[in-house]
Amino acid sequence: MLEFDPPRRLVHGWRSLYDPELAAEPESRVTWEIEPADDGTCALTVVHDHLGGAPRTASSISGFGWAGVISGLKTLVETGRPMRG
Repeated sequence: MLEFDPPRRLVHGWRSLYDPELAAEPESRVTWEIEPADDGTCALTVVHDHLGGAPRTASSISGFGWAGVISGLKTLVETGRPMRG
């Protein structure tokens, strides 16, 4: 964990250890930021950066990578149940 400011910000390192080629790349960084709105909702922003030395990781997180994670998180928050995979 690089930074922790609950409930608004979390910054952590990322290495995809589930795949040997991805695991060989250097650690990148993921930042989660939550911004509350006046109507009781909030906006979540996820930034995955420091990917200059990790082209395979960058490729693996684009497309369904983070979109799938965020979609699953949205479903869990809205329904109390995880997405079926």
